[in-house]
Amino acid sequence: MAVRRRAPDDSVSLWTRRPESVRTVQEIFPECRVSSNLEDATRDAAVVVLCTSPESIQSIGRRLPDLLPSEAVVTDAGSIKCGIVECLDGAFAGRFVGAHPMAGSEQSGLTAAHSDLFENAVCILTPTGKSLPRAVATVRDFWRMAGCRTVEMSPEDHDRAIATVSHLPHATAAALMNAASASGADVPALAGGGFRDTTRIAAGSPGMWTEILAGNAANISTSIDSLISGLQELQAALRAGDHRAISTFLEDASAARQKLRHKS
Repeated sequence: MAVRRRAPDDSVSLWTRRPESVRTVQEIFPECRVSSNLEDATRDAAVVVLCTSPESIQSIGRRLPDLLPSEAVVTDAGSIKCGIVECLDGAFAGRFVGAHPMAGSEQSGLTAAHSDLFENAVCILTPTGKSLPRAVATVRDFWRMAGCRTVEMSPEDHDRAIATVSHLPHATAAALMNAASASGADVPALAGGGFRDTTRIAAGSPGMWTEILAGNAANISTSIDSLISGLQELQAALRAGDHRAISTFLEDASAARQKLRHKS
């Protein structure tokens, strides 16, 4: 949708894994070629974007070198990078450049799609020493054309940082939702906006998030340790009745969140 809106003269081809979905997708994108055959969908492609789950990105990506034109550039939208880049970096002779657009919601499927999803979102690119300069430039231009602001970092730095700012929040929302459900409280009847906002992302696809959390397990585990340490600090202050420590804990969080709001 973003490509069609911003580059209406470009030709877009779509692949769907289920043959029964072709007609539905074609009705939504009548101007695009739609196929459940990967070879047909990628024929004559200049740029291929893999927008599936992390494990599927790897399995599909391994099939592509034999299908694509020799000059085609490949990127992805996966939430973890080390495993994907390790798998695909050498398969395309420098023509693969990993990417992670920081956009989306807890919703999934075509009904959740909209053309301005990437407007002013950050897209993290993870080129390596094997990446061809023209491939990096092409991928950078593609994501900027879709509406993103791009930054670059190594796959390792990406996975460490995203464990904290993306993966830990999802794990925390899931843990909070499970704790509330187990508390015996009538959560649907009593929960206000704060609880709903905090746990919104827990409604995301369990299958997708299982792959993400398992694929970045070591980094997420470290982030969970940090969160537990912070909660234990607050718990100790609460048990001691230490109002000053409680206030400092909340003030530090509030100040950090204010900086985030001003930056956005």
